[in-house]
Amino acid sequence: MILLSYISNKCPIKIVYKPYYVHAKELSFKFQLLKAAKSGKMVYENEANKLNNLKYARKENGQITIQEIFRNHWSEFVDLQKAKGKTIRQSILKNVEKMIHCKDLSLGYLFFECPKCNNFHIQGLSCHSRFCVSCGKKYRDARAYEIMKRCISVPHRHITWTISEDLRWLFQKYKELYNELFASVDDVLKYLIWNKSKASKKRNERLGYISSLHTFGRDMKHNPHIHSLVAECTIDNRGKRKP
Repeated sequence: MILLSYISNKCPIKIVYKPYYVHAKELSFKFQLLKAAKSGKMVYENEANKLNNLKYARKENGQITIQEIFRNHWSEFVDLQKAKGKTIRQSILKNVEKMIHCKDLSLGYLFFECPKCNNFHIQGLSCHSRFCVSCGKKYRDARAYEIMKRCISVPHRHITWTISEDLRWLFQKYKELYNELFASVDDVLKYLIWNKSKASKKRNERLGYISSLHTFGRDMKHNPHIHSLVAECTIDNRGKRKP
C-alpha cells in the first residue's frame, strides 16, 4: 500500500507501508501454538505475542531497536563530541558500551538443555546496565522496591520542583549545582514545618520524603528538576508521628 503525504505542494513525500509480517503464522510454530491453545485463550495469545515480538520478527517488520541505533551511530557521536571539545562522562560511556553488547553471544551465553528430549535454549548474558531497555527495567524495579521498603506506611504526595529557564544553563555548565537543588528542597520542606511553631523546630519535626533528580524533560531538552515523594506526616526526634 502506497500513500502520498504532502508537506507542501512542491514537496511530496512518498511513504511505503509494508504489510505486517505475522511471525507466529509460520508452520514451524503450529504445534507450539496448538499446545498453548489447549491451556486457554490467554496462554495462546501470550504465546503468539511472544513469537511476533522476537528480534527476527521485529526486523522483518522494519522495527529498529535502540540497541541497533547506538550500535550503528554511537562511535560517530562520541567522535563528534570530541571534535567539539566536549567530554562524555566515563559512567555514560561504560553504560552505553555495556548496552550495545547486551546478550551478545560472542561474549558468552547460558545453554539450557532438556534431559528428557533434544530441546535446548541459548540465552545471551545480560549487561546489567541501567541504560539498557531490558536490563534497566530490572534495575528500576529493584530500586523501586528498595524505596518502597524505606517509605513510611502513610499516604504520600508527589511534588515536582524546577527552576527558571533562564538559570538552567548554569546547571548544565556547573554540575555541582545539582546538589544545591536537593539542599533547596530540604530547606523548603523544613520551613513548611518549622515555621508553624517553635516547638516543632525544637522537637526537630521533619517530613519523610524521597527525592530523585531528572536533568532532562520529556522533550529531551535540558531541564533539571526534582521529583519528591513526601509522606503526609511528620516525625520528631523521638520517632513520634504526627499527621
